[in-house]
Amino acid sequence: MHLLCAHFGIPQENTYAFCDSYNDAPMLRAAAHPYLMNIAPADLKAEFAMQIDDVAGVLKTLGH
Repeated sequence: MHLLCAHFGIPQENTYAFCDSYNDAPMLRAAAHPYLMNIAPADLKAEFAMQIDDVAGVLKTLGH
């Protein structure tokens, strides 16, 4: 994510990640605004406070 932001000139504070699994954890940690799906494992929920239920929650978060 950091490389893509640098390449495209996207400020880090404008990054969002919506994820649900262990393989997504590095992206969640890299994003300024990490959101974890509520179906994620409990230990990930303990690390990432912002959680959403579904795609509608994603769209609402993004203002759509």
